Amino acid sequence: LRNLKEVVIESPYFRFYNIISFKGCVNLEKITCPEDARIVLDWDCEVLSDTAWYQKEGFRILGTTLIRYNGDRETIADIPENIELIEDNAFSHLEGLKSITLPDHVTQISRKPSRSTQETSMRPAASV
Repeated sequence: LRNLKEVVIESPYFRFYNIISFKGCVNLEKITCPEDARIVLDWDCEVLSDTAWYQKEGFRILGTTLIRYNGDRETIADIPENIELIEDNAFSHLEGLKSITLPDHVTQISRKPSRSTQETSMRPAASV
């Protein structure tokens, strides 16, 4: 699987279980799925953490699920409007993150999206 470069998820609902299915897939750069897909990671599932896709800068989004944010480590993360679910530890590596703005469409936030040592405030977008 080391040479795997692309994964296509055709289902509108897909669950990654806490297994090492993509462990070592460092060349995986592209994961596609339906725009309205609901992707779920079980617990502290790190099945994608070795992949090039997971390490890219910016929001790592699959369908309507925010998997990870690789960006500004200190101030504000304005979550894109199409996001409905924020997965566990999406912001866990951003220890200085102080504020996250939630769009109207976020309907679920997994157990703990941030492991920050400081308190991180989560607030609705200004339009709420």
